[in-house]
Amino acid sequence: MDSRSLDGLGVVVTRPRHQAAELVAGLERRGARVMEFPLLEVAAPTHETPARALVDRLDDYDLAIFISANAAWWGLDLVRRRGRSLAGLEVAAVGAATARALAAAGVAPDVVPRQRFTSEGLLELLPAERVTGRRIIIFRGEGGRALLADELRARGARVDYAEVYRRVMPTDADGRRLSAACATGEWEVLLLTSREAMENLATIAGPGLEACTGVVRLLVVNEDMVARARELGFRHTPLVAARPDDASLMDTLEGWWATAREEGAP
Repeated sequence: MDSRSLDGLGVVVTRPRHQAAELVAGLERRGARVMEFPLLEVAAPTHETPARALVDRLDDYDLAIFISANAAWWGLDLVRRRGRSLAGLEVAAVGAATARALAAAGVAPDVVPRQRFTSEGLLELLPAERVTGRRIIIFRGEGGRALLADELRARGARVDYAEVYRRVMPTDADGRRLSAACATGEWEVLLLTSREAMENLATIAGPGLEACTGVVRLLVVNEDMVARARELGFRHTPLVAARPDDASLMDTLEGWWATAREEGAP
């Protein structure tokens, strides 16, 4: 696609503020108009004591898995504050953004999926013969999916979760601002990269969500979110990115927007 491949497209980016800058810059370089409307914030865990206790025993583990970029940032901060190190541990990252966050902190991950940046993709690289009998610590946020630990345990590993952050609803999110923006018709796509952000959207917008459902098309990252979009009343079939990383999100938008402009009906 050319450098102005998103010319004229209005995109609402709902990522947490500290994670949105690169995506926003990439969209704007391609000609898109961008409105930032964070639907999630990241905060310290409700109770850090359990994670501290696990980090204090890092020498007991063989493999450390980081489930997200947030897990890398908050997990490595906790490791540093506790005076510990990942030296001697194999390190795995669920996706490219997580791997970059680790690398920025001086940690080179040993295991990173090449295509499927999900727990399922990581599990393909961790067969039973690689994890049986090993002790694994998973850095994640509060209340994440149980799939990864459940499957690793089924393969013979001993697994502990270190919950090092939590996702919360922004206190300053103004649903009326979003509803008013939708009503203008200036914004064609609302980008959502998690089910939790989608639920926060419904809560924050309240009855005003109706101003968006008939106008805005969602860009989501899995079919479960497509089903939820229908339940919330979104009329346009959501776009589904193959992965939640910036490149995949923009590729999906570029492909759709090129077709929409040709047909004259975005």
